[in-house]
Amino acid sequence: MTQKPFHWLSALLLTVPLVGACGDDGGDNNPPDVDAMPTAPDADPGTDTPDANLGVVDCFDEKTFFEDSGRENVFGTDPELSDPNSIDAPNFAPAADSAVFTGGATPPDDGFFDVDATFIGAIGTEDWTAGWTSYPLNTTDADPAGADVVEKSGDIDADETWTSDNVYLLTDKVFVNAVLTIEAGTLVRGQDGSALVVTPAGSISAVGTADEPIVFTSENETGATTGDWGGVVLIGAASINTDNGTDVVEGFDASEAAKVGYGGTEDDSSCGTLNYVRIEYAGFEISAGNELNGLTVAGCGSGTELDFIQIHRGLDDGVEFFGGTANVKHLVVSLAADDALDCDQGWRGKGQFIVVQQDANNGDRAIECDNSGDDADASPRTKPSLWNLTLVGSKSYSGESQLGMKLKNGFSGTIRNAIVAFFRSAAIDVDGASARAQAEAGDLTVTNSIFFQNGAADVAGWPDAFEDTADLTPETPIEDLPNDCVITTN
Repeated sequence: MTQKPFHWLSALLLTVPLVGACGDDGGDNNPPDVDAMPTAPDADPGTDTPDANLGVVDCFDEKTFFEDSGRENVFGTDPELSDPNSIDAPNFAPAADSAVFTGGATPPDDGFFDVDATFIGAIGTEDWTAGWTSYPLNTTDADPAGADVVEKSGDIDADETWTSDNVYLLTDKVFVNAVLTIEAGTLVRGQDGSALVVTPAGSISAVGTADEPIVFTSENETGATTGDWGGVVLIGAASINTDNGTDVVEGFDASEAAKVGYGGTEDDSSCGTLNYVRIEYAGFEISAGNELNGLTVAGCGSGTELDFIQIHRGLDDGVEFFGGTANVKHLVVSLAADDALDCDQGWRGKGQFIVVQQDANNGDRAIECDNSGDDADASPRTKPSLWNLTLVGSKSYSGESQLGMKLKNGFSGTIRNAIVAFFRSAAIDVDGASARAQAEAGDLTVTNSIFFQNGAADVAGWPDAFEDTADLTPETPIEDLPNDCVITTN
């Protein structure tokens, strides 16, 4: 008997869409089931709607797929990180005899990647996070003695420089339409409702040093908390995969829409430079349901320089890339209340040396990436190349869902030399048929990585309850099927 799909099969293979460019991006912090399946739509009039799938159920098995020996992943081996779960003084460096120093792949020799980083994880023998990062719980750096407070709001239409002998207080949204230069050691504070937005007409040069990082933080020296101010937004003209190739950063007033539009064809363009920069306590709700990320990179080109950046205790995602080709290196995202690194709309950038430490109470996914919530096959497809990552979960195995990576909606990409450890729910969830197809075609790869204590203290990557398909039968109700299952019928 010939097998054929139900006429509504394509609807079953949709993943949960990304909601909002700067708001709820699908990580609602309280998902009851990491693989909830949307209910099939009603049948056409006159067609019987089956109560069960009544056919062959073929589900993607992450455990078997990523444990395949050809991918050279290691499961259950302790990477021996010094103190990765401390919330105020973490240390992500491995022990001298750690397993991270064997089994790593050699990064591409393309001028961006450090080809000597053949170890697994973000840190090898030298700890590049030391000296300039900070992990405060509710305090900020004190104002420099004798510093004047300079209030800033509205548009910057002429080039200007912010100097380290002043403290800059953002009292509202600041739109940079010229070149803004920020000196090393400068402290920038933000009030509720404020954000620094670098428009396509402007650029930023914020170059700190390991001894004198530039700090964007709350206006409160004590009592600071997530969402005290907005964050840093970089907006450019590189290509994205929306229907018309453009979009706007959501949540801004209609009168501001022209300033926050992004997308275009300039993939080699630059939004500016952030170097030795810390962004703390960002993510206020700019409009209902739309929180800003600590760092938003919207349609920025490969000329953008993002290096030695920490985003700490943001209310939404740590950093989100909306399309474009911007690259990032030496990134630390600590205690984000949502995802640490989010990407979508066709981001094709590169990343190396990425550390994530998730919050035990609110942190969702270390990485959540998709191609498009509207069209899983939209072009250009999201396809980053990420090397040398240390992704650390909360090491708490009860409570809300928390994943190392959720890769969905047609995502493709390369992830190499990663440590994924201590996540509550699982190491990786390939979510939906479109992302599954990318994995099976070899266009979504995670290799040469170590997985340790994900799902429970004695589980390497996937607990028994993760996408449990043992009891699925042809009579299983459609709404109970994991969303990366392919279904055919007799």
